[in-house]
Amino acid sequence: SATDQDNSGSIDGLEGWNLVGNPYPSAIDWDVSSPNWIKTNIDGSIYVYDGTQYLTWNGSAGGITDGVIPAMQAFFVIANDFSPVLRVNNNTRVHGTSPYKSGEVENLLKLTAVGNGYNDMTFINFNENATANFDSQFDAYKLLGISEAPQLYSIVGDDILSINVLPDMDGETIIPLGFEVGAEDEYKITASDLDSFIDGVDVFLHDIKENVIINLSEQYEYVFIASPLDNSQRFILHFFGSQGIAKMPNEPDVKIYSYGSELFIRNNSSEPINADVIVYNISGQVVGQIKAFFNDFEKINLNTKPGYYTVQVLTEKEVYIQKVILR
Repeated sequence: SATDQDNSGSIDGLEGWNLVGNPYPSAIDWDVSSPNWIKTNIDGSIYVYDGTQYLTWNGSAGGITDGVIPAMQAFFVIANDFSPVLRVNNNTRVHGTSPYKSGEVENLLKLTAVGNGYNDMTFINFNENATANFDSQFDAYKLLGISEAPQLYSIVGDDILSINVLPDMDGETIIPLGFEVGAEDEYKITASDLDSFIDGVDVFLHDIKENVIINLSEQYEYVFIASPLDNSQRFILHFFGSQGIAKMPNEPDVKIYSYGSELFIRNNSSEPINADVIVYNISGQVVGQIKAFFNDFEKINLNTKPGYYTVQVLTEKEVYIQKVILR
């Protein structure tokens, strides 16, 4: 027989959030297809509180193992339109995890933050069917756990996400990360599942506070000190596709781009680059000039006002020029 859940129990101030419950004395699988689950005007992700953090699952990735909801476990869903319906029947019942699932998701990065005796996870996935904005059937919001535990999430516009699914990479992809802690302590961020990127990928973690850039494709862990007084928007992820694959014939060895108030240079070649970097303002005046030697990725430190700038990178082989906006 089927069990219906209505749209009662919403979280105060969060329209559409509903707390529902597993009605069975056994676990149920959120991923069993229709008609065993009927999910009308319901987001694709679920949220389960484990006493410390809110774990999420979007049908293919997240912190809820295989999307299996334990017996008698309450969970949150989001109604995204009028007249939502959530219906479940006996065919969704399982015992333990679901062995038929491969557990392999392509183009998925999992980041785990550990510190002060607790941990948190966030997920970045690339899917050709997703968009750069919030997608109700792919993405999952970040619900903050207890204040003592670290909180790690990606930022998309005004939303913070625990699962962020983006369209396929086109050149570089930049994702701001939020990080909050309740106590000053040593913390560690670990990257995993990078081998899921079928075409290879380079991923860099930029710690804005310490001005440190880590190549997560080579160094999976980053250890640092964090405090509750830190700016929550402390990190930036930089994705570059096609690691180890020859670049396109017309693709330059040097890529110049900006993000916010930051200026970056990417080495697309297989050799280290020794360059002079000159930055001009809109009037043609030199506002910055440095020498840079980098293997793959370099942040250029500037003390300039927001505006339009022209960046010139002079290597031993060629001159590269790019206009950028610094905000």
